[in-house]
Amino acid sequence: MRKYRPKKIVSLLLLISALCASFLNYNPLRQLDSNSISSSREIVPLDFTIKRKLVTNLGGGQCEWVDGVDVDQDPNFELFSTAIVAFPGAGKRIAFLQLEALTELTTRDDFWPPTNIDKYAFFKTQYPHHEGTWGWGAKCSQSIYLITNPKMALITYLFILHEINYAKTVSAAYVNLDRVFTLRSPIEDWEKWRDERVNAEIHWWSWHIEYWMEGGLLRDMFTHELTTSKHFDRIMAPTVYTEAELRNYQSQLINVQPEYDSHCKFDMETCAPVAIASYEKMMDPSTGPQEVAKFTSVIEGKAGITFVDQVARQCAWEQIVIKKASGRRDARDRTGPALKDYEFEPSQFTEMFSEMERIRDKFSAAPWSSNTVAQDLVGYMNEYIALYGVEKIEEEVEWVRFWSTDPNEITAFINKHGPSDVHGVRGGVSFPNLHVWVRKDQTQRRYKLINENWDCQLR
Repeated sequence: MRKYRPKKIVSLLLLISALCASFLNYNPLRQLDSNSISSSREIVPLDFTIKRKLVTNLGGGQCEWVDGVDVDQDPNFELFSTAIVAFPGAGKRIAFLQLEALTELTTRDDFWPPTNIDKYAFFKTQYPHHEGTWGWGAKCSQSIYLITNPKMALITYLFILHEINYAKTVSAAYVNLDRVFTLRSPIEDWEKWRDERVNAEIHWWSWHIEYWMEGGLLRDMFTHELTTSKHFDRIMAPTVYTEAELRNYQSQLINVQPEYDSHCKFDMETCAPVAIASYEKMMDPSTGPQEVAKFTSVIEGKAGITFVDQVARQCAWEQIVIKKASGRRDARDRTGPALKDYEFEPSQFTEMFSEMERIRDKFSAAPWSSNTVAQDLVGYMNEYIALYGVEKIEEEVEWVRFWSTDPNEITAFINKHGPSDVHGVRGGVSFPNLHVWVRKDQTQRRYKLINENWDCQLR
């Protein structure tokens, strides 16, 4: 285990109280044996939706699950459709399950092959990431964005790659659908992929946010400078380009003028999301229904969309997150090595921290300072930064890190190292995980986690 010292952290006493309500897990794609920015563009994000069990209101705040229905396919039926956008591994499944449950309407994946069903209320996508495609034409009138902390997004991104056996075609991915949300990758696979891909994917993560927030403004993925549509096509192409080649192409550009993705000019009135929500908050019992409401508030009342009554929405959230009544697997069903064993290199933590600060600072300033979606994004960045800030390595004092969803495991870890006082214990929350850093004093002082009416204290 690597040694960390917290730079700026929340006291463990406050931290644990934020986590005690419930302990849940996460959610996912790319090629393992490649040092190129080529893509598994034909790989399917794999949250497929043919007929799902959805929520119907029974009255009195109660609900039950029924067969989902397709939208009326009559060409004359007016329907307002929404794109659910996220980076690979960012937990789109939970977001669209919530919206489906509240509307009894199904979602289409951006890779789903053509069928006689053409109209959907929701389309989910990872575009313009190289694992995504703009597969809905001009059907969507707006976008909503789901964000997840980059560390877990990158880890879970690899899990689906492993589950579909690193498939390079849609048909090969389909063969492995029964494996999705069942397996975590071997640590050796993670370490190989991490060493080859993570530095680039950190920039894909921040670049993806910028693309949507700026309404499809074309930027280079590595430098984040303005780029041309020709170079943007290179970035998006499924053919092989190394990082060196892409950087070289961008370096040769001069006097680049702002240019927007043609999809954002002709297929959608504006690509900029009308709402942004956090996967972590959507899964947290103390904030989940309110976080879902950020999405429902910009969809409710639109043509062809009817939501269940307000009194049943808490029930719908509980059915999906707590009771898992949808019958659909999610990241909590995966088996394999402990999540804490998927470690990053110190330089990669530094790069993630730098990109989060860059995004926060950019969208804190004018002209974004009065944009409510941008300020929500800034708030999420500050939360992630507070967590990542404690992971800066400083060798002069030896700290060790551990993270788990189980308070008993956290307590055992603290007592194993026996810090002399509470100042030797620090931590942060990335729901549903509790992260702690312990100073190895070895004084054998013991601590106990006390749970009293959901208010936890370390004593």
